[in-house]
Amino acid sequence: PVAVVHDRMALYDTLVTTASLLVLLTTIHWSERPGWMRMILVGFAIAISVLTKLSALFFVGLVPAVAIAWNPTSRKQWWQLAQAGFIGAGAYSILYLSPIVDNLANGNFGRYSLTFTEVMNFPFTLWWANAEFVAGTLTTYIGLPLLLASVAALISMFGQADSDAGRAPPTTTSRGRSAFIIAVWILVPVAAFVLTAKLIYSRYVVFVLISTLIPTAIGAARAAVSWRSLLPNTGVPDPTRRLGNVLQASIWSLWACSIVVSCSTFIWPLINAPAEAPWMNDRRYITDRFQYIESNYAGYGLAELLAFLEKSRSEHPETGIVVITRTATGMPRDAIFAYLRDHPGVTLGYVDETRAVGDRLSTDPDRASFQAGRGAPIYYALTDAPGGEQERRFAMLNPTAHLLLDIPKPGDHSRFKLFQINWTPPAPDNVFSGTTPVIDTSIRLEGFRLDTPKVRAGSDARVVLYWTTKQGLAKDLTVFAHLISGAAPTGGVRVAQRDSRPGNGAQPTTGWRPGDFIADRYDIRVPMGTPPGTYRLVVGMYDLGTMERMAATTADGSGASWPTDGTRPKSGAIDGENRVYLGDVTVE
Repeated sequence: PVAVVHDRMALYDTLVTTASLLVLLTTIHWSERPGWMRMILVGFAIAISVLTKLSALFFVGLVPAVAIAWNPTSRKQWWQLAQAGFIGAGAYSILYLSPIVDNLANGNFGRYSLTFTEVMNFPFTLWWANAEFVAGTLTTYIGLPLLLASVAALISMFGQADSDAGRAPPTTTSRGRSAFIIAVWILVPVAAFVLTAKLIYSRYVVFVLISTLIPTAIGAARAAVSWRSLLPNTGVPDPTRRLGNVLQASIWSLWACSIVVSCSTFIWPLINAPAEAPWMNDRRYITDRFQYIESNYAGYGLAELLAFLEKSRSEHPETGIVVITRTATGMPRDAIFAYLRDHPGVTLGYVDETRAVGDRLSTDPDRASFQAGRGAPIYYALTDAPGGEQERRFAMLNPTAHLLLDIPKPGDHSRFKLFQINWTPPAPDNVFSGTTPVIDTSIRLEGFRLDTPKVRAGSDARVVLYWTTKQGLAKDLTVFAHLISGAAPTGGVRVAQRDSRPGNGAQPTTGWRPGDFIADRYDIRVPMGTPPGTYRLVVGMYDLGTMERMAATTADGSGASWPTDGTRPKSGAIDGENRVYLGDVTVE
């Protein structure tokens, strides 16, 4: 329930339990009759579990012990089991190796786990604190009745013979092996957490909930059929049989009730009023109460923030609004993206938290900077503790930002803040209307921004082009941006140029889709020795493979022809060589 209501990370911890049970079952399957096909199944199960989450290694490491405990003779086929591990490791290394490398480079493992040297120093205080934390987590989310039922079932499995209809009961040793494997599968990962963790989140222990259902189910099933041993095999009257059936159903019902009672006191409030649910709330640890209700990860206050943005959007029907968040995943980026991604009149943008918002809009043009340049109000949303690192850094980088909303979350450990950003574009955007140039029948040049109308020889003239497309494109086209001398509709001397696939090669036209907005920046180096004067800036597209220049026209069909009398053409005019005129650049 925590995963469904709150956090995808908790979902990962739940899924890794399910995947690890697959490892358990395939391992037992292999140990009963070792063979290459069964070994491959074990390998695939290992791959699935570690690809779900790397902490599944706690379970994968138990595979040899489980196999030997279930069938000691399977140890003779240890090479097959080694191959299963190789299959799992190979799949992980091919599909998902880089996070391990990144975590090692960033020191994340050392931040969250004890090193071997640290473990050998026997940090009993930390171990005791971890044990208290795990116990508190289990009794909160599993509940004491279910926890006791699980322990009782395990104990009973160690000492009682099985009773299975139509078959001779297995030996006590067989029952003991089953209990041993289940106990190991539950307790060893818990012990590993306690002995190696520097920092444990409550959700890390969620795997125990699913694992405890196994022994309690086995215990309930055996208790439900144990009444048969009290009755003779023949001559049992129907009322007695009916009574036995009632007893069997009652035992199953008690088992189901133990689960419901154990979990409902937490699950029901969690679904209806999460902030009021009886979360584990020990302030010494990073508990789920803190993480999902009070911290930066929590979404409380998001509704008020979204309502404010919706009101602002309705007040600016012409331009819409621009909403910026930091590039890092999590809150508020993921929530803002989920709610507003396809919202009409809302343009989303992202900025690294170490950069000023204005600098990002000026130097990395996109739809957000385009809309902001047209007058759309710019908002920046963040979540942080009062006076936290993010908040302080943002204030330092954006001193003119105006605080609009300050929404505390439950517990007042964190809050949502919404700022309005004041930004002046480096140059005004020029937006074409009915004379919008169209390249190759489907690519529209919606407008441009000429950041440097005056340059010196040896420096760059910067222009930003705004493209859209009406359909997907099969051609991989190259953009040219030329500075030419002369006023004739054809010819002219080319004094500078910059040719590139859109986005400096990162946004090829073959990847464009209807609705995409491509802000495409070009820095045109003016060669040293270029004579001072005024030069025409023209752009267009061509196929690099054939060197064929794409036809240029206008959306209204007028052609917006380049004048032939030598006068200055209008922006958007097209000459006889399929070049679109944007404006003049003066070389000083």
